[in-house]
Amino acid sequence: MDANEQTLRHLHDLAEAWGVTSSYHDGTGQLRHADAEAVVSVLAALGAPLARIDDAPAALRNVMEEREAATLEPVFCVTTGRSASLPLGSHAWGADVRALLSLESGEQREVFIRPDDSGAASVMIDAAPEQLPAGYHTLTVESAGRREDALVLAAPAHLPAPAGHRLALFAPLYALHSRRTRDLADYSELSRFARLAAEVGADYAATLPLLDVFADTPFDPSPYAPISRRFWSELYVDVEAAAARQRLATPTDVRQTWNRSVHPDGLDCESDSDRARRTGRRIDYRAAAVAQRERLESLLAELEQRGGARREAFETTLAVDRELADYAAFRATVEKQRCTWPQWPTAASAGRLVAGDFDHHAMRIHACAQWLAREQMDGAGKAGAPLYLDFPLGSHAEGYDTWRERDSFALGVRVGAPADALFTGGQDWGFPPLHPVRQRRNGYASLRAALRHHFAVAGLLRIDHVMGLHRLFWIAEGSGAGDGVYVRYPAREIWSVVAIEAARSAAGVVGEDLGTVPDDVRAEMERRGALRMFVVPFEVRRDCDTALPEPPPALACLGTHDTATFATWWEELGEDRRSLLAFLRTRGLLDQEIDDASTQPRPVLEALLVWLASSEAAVVLVSLEDLLLEREPQNRPGTPAAAGNWVQRAAASLESIEADAGLRSLLARLAFARRGSAGEGRS
Repeated sequence: MDANEQTLRHLHDLAEAWGVTSSYHDGTGQLRHADAEAVVSVLAALGAPLARIDDAPAALRNVMEEREAATLEPVFCVTTGRSASLPLGSHAWGADVRALLSLESGEQREVFIRPDDSGAASVMIDAAPEQLPAGYHTLTVESAGRREDALVLAAPAHLPAPAGHRLALFAPLYALHSRRTRDLADYSELSRFARLAAEVGADYAATLPLLDVFADTPFDPSPYAPISRRFWSELYVDVEAAAARQRLATPTDVRQTWNRSVHPDGLDCESDSDRARRTGRRIDYRAAAVAQRERLESLLAELEQRGGARREAFETTLAVDRELADYAAFRATVEKQRCTWPQWPTAASAGRLVAGDFDHHAMRIHACAQWLAREQMDGAGKAGAPLYLDFPLGSHAEGYDTWRERDSFALGVRVGAPADALFTGGQDWGFPPLHPVRQRRNGYASLRAALRHHFAVAGLLRIDHVMGLHRLFWIAEGSGAGDGVYVRYPAREIWSVVAIEAARSAAGVVGEDLGTVPDDVRAEMERRGALRMFVVPFEVRRDCDTALPEPPPALACLGTHDTATFATWWEELGEDRRSLLAFLRTRGLLDQEIDDASTQPRPVLEALLVWLASSEAAVVLVSLEDLLLEREPQNRPGTPAAAGNWVQRAAASLESIEADAGLRSLLARLAFARRGSAGEGRS
């Protein structure tokens, strides 16, 4: 083996030590070997001490020496109700070693240490729940003047599961509109949608991410590029409902009371320009942001002038909740600087804001908006059917999370996906990944807070790109998506965090496992009790006796926000139409007289939904857009917002949907089938 081959072997071993996979199968099944320079760049982003390939041998020695000297792992996983042995490392701690377990509740107890023949030791954890309840605990080990702490993740073995066979009604919040909508739907309309879902027998009201996004400078309205995964969108705040609550002595039914006080028939007076924006099919986020800012400014001015209990509640929240104040200051700084944090002055970019960096009044507007958003999201979560929310994979590269918690992120690299049949050059999603090592050392604080934010109001949570809990495709700065490499994550620890947070809210979890997903990911989902996804267009079989397999106990649907709508898919289906129609006819779900060539989407849509509702799927998700036979998708993956993504309003208003007897009848039929009393169409 020559020197060059030896160096490459060291680079391969170094990559393996850091969890970097230098070869992988892409979405087409082709084996790809990562470029050596791309591997070096990713290793450097992880923190390996190398700048070029020739540094690999020394960097490998460095990592091996560090691991040899390590004593206590920063994180341990324990399953509640089961005994556990936590290794203290390969080096002897000495005869005086002792360990203390500090529970999340503040209670402390000494735990038993068992030495082994090699001189190492393990901490023994009792299986009794009272010994180690679910949560985040701290193990402290001391010996000969040395002290080390480790986080102990005590998680239940299984995630909470939706009881029985459930039905979810889905619509993006921004797509909803009613007679009172101005620029954009709001949290009151989310509450209305949740009530509608409950009325028609649905168990969940499902929507896309509702987090704050950049809608001005910079401009990125994608719900999957949030400024933070811990703050709701200001654009959806119902300012009029908030104003009514400020003005009324009792806040009950504030929307109805406010409308009566403004206009006798319950409608807000609006200008011609307001009406044009409201009735158009495309959302203008910039205009919506400007109009919302004006409303929020007026609301804050009135709040400050009126005083009283509401003013006191806001001021107390702002004084006590330092993260809220910090986030509001960040947003105000973006406004004043007219750029994002990488371009700010050095101290501000580094995370140290002073009064001159931002306008104090602007900070208070953002703080007030977030205070109201929390309040109204909490109300929406209790208004009707429980919310089914979507948890995005990451945060905007120049957003609050990466600014305030940059040590938890690997900056200088981006997340994406390797080549597949649709994206032959791979995909670059543009946001930085969480760092697999540093987030362990930080106790998964960012992930815990983001999950807790969602579970506070969600009855069911979909984790986008669930494979990311196990591995992510990293693309180094200056590289194309085709030159990315996979980086492994401590999946057991991350799943434990998910399980702890889900259990605290008794909420279920859905994992988006579409596309090329390793077998170990789905095996872990099954062990944990996370629901997989069953998407009909991806399951249709050609040249088989049965056109569709029976859905497993998963979340089943006819499509996602990233796929063609059902009406479009059906029109473009081609040869598979015949076998699918035969499949539905044999189950008594479709009229035998319907002609294969001219079949319209409506009867097929309804037949497939009834088939799904009568299946063993744990949750059947029904898209409002499919029911309205929409043909334009909400998102075209790989294209920017200018291509028409995330801007399409529904073809019908909430009033029309609520009054649609045919739609209500179908949903009632699906809900009845879900309860297991009908079972029609089953063979």
